[in-house]
Amino acid sequence: MNRFNLTFSGEIQAGQDPTAVKLRFGKMFAIDDPIRLERFFSGQTVILRRNLERKDAAQYYHELHQLGAVAALVKVADSEATDSAANGSPPPRKTGGRATVSAKRGSAKRSLQPPQPAALDQTWAVGSRVATPNKTDLAVKIRARKEESQRQATEKAAQEKAALEAQQRQAAEISARQAAEKKLREEEETAQRQALAAEAKRKAVEEAARRKALQEQARLRAEEEARRKAELEELKRREAEEAIRLYAEQEEMKRREAEEAARLQTELAEIKRQEAEEAARIKAEALRREAEAQRQSAEHRRAAAEQLAAQRALRREEKRKLVAQQAAALAQSTNLKPPKTRVRTNLEVPQRKSIPTAVGTPAPRQRQPGEPNLYNLRPFRNTEEVRARATRAPQRMRQGYALGALALAILFIAGGSFLRQPTNPGISGADAIVIDPKSAPLLLAGDQLLFHDRAGVSTKAVPLSDLGVSALFPPLEFDSSGALLALGQLSGDSAYAASRRSPQLLRCALGPSPCEYVSSQLQDSAISTFVIHPLDGSLILADHVAGELLKINHAGEIVARATVAIPAQPVLRLQGGLLMMNSAAGPAIGVYRYEDNAFGQQLDEILLLPPSAQQTAQSRVGDFLWSSGAWWATLRNPESGDVGLYRFDEKWSYVDEVELPAATGPLQLVSWGEKTLVNDPLRPAALRFNALREVEAPFASAPLADLVAAGQRRATLSTTAWRVGLLLCALAAVLGFGIGYLQKLRALVYKSHRERGAEPVDDYVDALHWIDPVQNRLAMLRSRSISYGLLVLGILLLAIALSVTVWQLAALVLALSGPAIALLLLMRYPVEHVGVMQDKVLLVDHRGMYHFAGGSGVQHHGPFLLIDDVVVFTGSRLLPAFASPQLQKLVMPLASGGVKVDRKTLMVKLLQCRHPFAQGACVMLAATAAAALLLSLHGIF
Repeated sequence: MNRFNLTFSGEIQAGQDPTAVKLRFGKMFAIDDPIRLERFFSGQTVILRRNLERKDAAQYYHELHQLGAVAALVKVADSEATDSAANGSPPPRKTGGRATVSAKRGSAKRSLQPPQPAALDQTWAVGSRVATPNKTDLAVKIRARKEESQRQATEKAAQEKAALEAQQRQAAEISARQAAEKKLREEEETAQRQALAAEAKRKAVEEAARRKALQEQARLRAEEEARRKAELEELKRREAEEAIRLYAEQEEMKRREAEEAARLQTELAEIKRQEAEEAARIKAEALRREAEAQRQSAEHRRAAAEQLAAQRALRREEKRKLVAQQAAALAQSTNLKPPKTRVRTNLEVPQRKSIPTAVGTPAPRQRQPGEPNLYNLRPFRNTEEVRARATRAPQRMRQGYALGALALAILFIAGGSFLRQPTNPGISGADAIVIDPKSAPLLLAGDQLLFHDRAGVSTKAVPLSDLGVSALFPPLEFDSSGALLALGQLSGDSAYAASRRSPQLLRCALGPSPCEYVSSQLQDSAISTFVIHPLDGSLILADHVAGELLKINHAGEIVARATVAIPAQPVLRLQGGLLMMNSAAGPAIGVYRYEDNAFGQQLDEILLLPPSAQQTAQSRVGDFLWSSGAWWATLRNPESGDVGLYRFDEKWSYVDEVELPAATGPLQLVSWGEKTLVNDPLRPAALRFNALREVEAPFASAPLADLVAAGQRRATLSTTAWRVGLLLCALAAVLGFGIGYLQKLRALVYKSHRERGAEPVDDYVDALHWIDPVQNRLAMLRSRSISYGLLVLGILLLAIALSVTVWQLAALVLALSGPAIALLLLMRYPVEHVGVMQDKVLLVDHRGMYHFAGGSGVQHHGPFLLIDDVVVFTGSRLLPAFASPQLQKLVMPLASGGVKVDRKTLMVKLLQCRHPFAQGACVMLAATAAAALLLSLHGIF
């Protein structure tokens, strides 16, 4: 058997980067030392492998050739190879026995996992023979290695024994340390218990001292509060002075800025003037220089012309003298014959002859009609990335499903939170309206009090935080001293407020001093409403939870209480020495006594039975009020919430009904002099009626309108943000599950690992028969585009005739643009190619990548042919691609002998190679989704 030695002399192929070749060489032979690596490229001949078979030698030679290195194979005789294998030494090289094997592209296939090379032979050859190692030296080296191994084993046993003894000593020390620590912990616990007892005793003493200190601090706090009030007044005065000073400084700054602007404008005009003068000067200088240059050029040309004329005259004179001399010489000669004039025809002109070709030179190959440009083709390779797709697809599938599940969970959680949000957009109107002793309306809107003058013009807005109040609730009333009474909660009393179930009654002086609780005895009561006695200032309150009427004096002490059936939203009125309250059982008003000795005794019950109220089942009394010489009362339907406003005389006889717009909230009746206001908390303006029940201009507050507009904007932005977020979560969920499903299909398609690299096409290019493509492909696609454009135009005209909205028309245009873009993509990509050789098919896709296979290596589905990742569209009735007779005769019989794949496999392969049809389908899907998203956004906004 022929065997070879692989030798290398450090030679690198022309055009290769030496550094890259050295790195690849070191990586191939596992050489990490740079100095050792440089020795291989020093120019000396080194034997890399010995005694190799022909196949292995060709494999190594081919790999080195691909690396860019020039190696050589030296043939070894059979006897020398046998002796070399028996003695463990390489055979000597023969002089003249060097045989270089040339590598041709595609002649030897590399296996997917090449065998591990033997240890690198670094025997350096000098001349043509290699020194053979001595057997005695080898025996000495083997004996020395055995002695060294025994010595290392003895040292290792001694080290293990010493380590065991050290571990035993360490365990003993740890046991002693743990015993000492346990004793120390017991002593510390005893001392800690004693310290805890002493600490408890000390805390008891400190608690007594703390209570005494708290009493002292309360007194100091009152003094500090008075001092703070004085400082606050001084601070306000200083702030006013500072505001005046800042206003003056701003005016002075504005004046200076105006002067500076005028000065800058003047300087700018001066600069522009100077620039214009400089430009005119530069232009004049340029014109002068140009005229000077033209004058000098004209003088130079004139001098040159004169010199040229003188030279020509001199040459003519010399020529004339030479002709005269020749004529004289001819005249003296007598043997000259007269010259014969001969005309030369075109037949005597040498013609161009064809270049003869060498004998046996083949004629140039004629290119077939459907043949691609072979220089632009690239074969399909079964690379590491292709092989890793089956393992990466399950990981990406899990990631996609996890993303979709996370987005879906966020969608459900956020959607539930969004649905549980209150529908009230915030401030939509005044929560309550009250008229102060000066006939000026005061409005409660959210966390602000809006003050107005007697004409209803806004004067100021005071936040509740300035009054020391976190929240106020209707009703609002003014007492005889001008203080405002309302239900609410103080800002700095969170601990006291946490123990209550409902707001407490507050008194606010509307001055520098904050609000305060009216009575500490009402802390366990759930006050719903109250009314002020105008004579003695006492208060009558209704507790709907306990079902009691309470009466407190001006000092806040409860003087009387009575158990009464109180409705859920009670209303109390004092009129003619009697207490009136709406009934909890029907459309009636109860009349009660409020004297201390007969508090809460019911005297009568007034039924309110307007005809229209009976027809609409308005059986509950809301608010009622004596205003403009009549009783005004609202009745509502407890089931539908329908509200009606009615007027009665002083004896509660029905007078008429007041027309109201559709009310959506509980109405509040307010008497404003001779006017009656009807306030709806869900409307920004209150209805105004005069004494004759005539409707006047609504009472609208400008600050309230601003608050309502700001609240609506915030509510709109919040709702929009919620819906857009939910829509994005839904899109993310669909995208995640779509990616997961696609990766699942990829895992199924690429699980079998059947991909293989394409063979070189150079060897059998002459034997291929290429299928003719359609001749008028671009014209046909343009015709299809024009036809689709006319169809789209007809659809749009029909939609316009049906009076669709702008959003719907935009969505329709967006959806119809998908197929148009798909047609443009088909026109943009180059033509694909199909070749046939015997029982094999060669496919060239739109990327210029080709693959060659036959039998089961060819896959088909519908008009598509597939070989691994190369997919070719063979055409359809609507979009033909190749000549149909040739396809049916040459290609289809071979394709039918292949494997028919399903739609999922075809979809994966089309997406993998980014086929124009896959891109067009994605574009149409994206356009349809965008149209649906546009309609969804229209519904959101």
